[in-house]
Amino acid sequence: LLALTLASYTALNVLLALGRITVVKAMEAGILESLLVTIITFVILGLSHLLNRWMQTLTALVGTGCIMSLLALPIYYGSSYAGSDVLLRTILLLSYLGLLIWNVVVMAHILRHALDTSFVSGIIFAMIYIVITSIIINLAVPELGVA
Repeated sequence: LLALTLASYTALNVLLALGRITVVKAMEAGILESLLVTIITFVILGLSHLLNRWMQTLTALVGTGCIMSLLALPIYYGSSYAGSDVLLRTILLLSYLGLLIWNVVVMAHILRHALDTSFVSGIIFAMIYIVITSIIINLAVPELGVA
């Protein structure tokens, strides 16, 4: 199940990046994102002496990441067709913002249970993950402009 979710996660991240960068760069970004979620999850759980939860936690993170990416695809590609329609662009932007907040909440919930900690700590870990991956992906694939 983990291999399937990681492959899907990578493919969906590539699809999301394709609208902005070349296929090769999109593949680099998608693979890098998958490597980062794998490594960061391993490190966070390892530092907490909870590596026995790594496979379950990683599967949950990338599985829910797939769902979030599927929901983001029409929002992202819809913005390309919105043109100068201010109302449509505003709806798409608010939808994206809502999805981003929901993603942080879902990640926080998963990490909270994996680490046996509070929801606030889960949010902090989720935000740290997002910041670290954004910085690294932006450094590796600056054309994507994720920062």
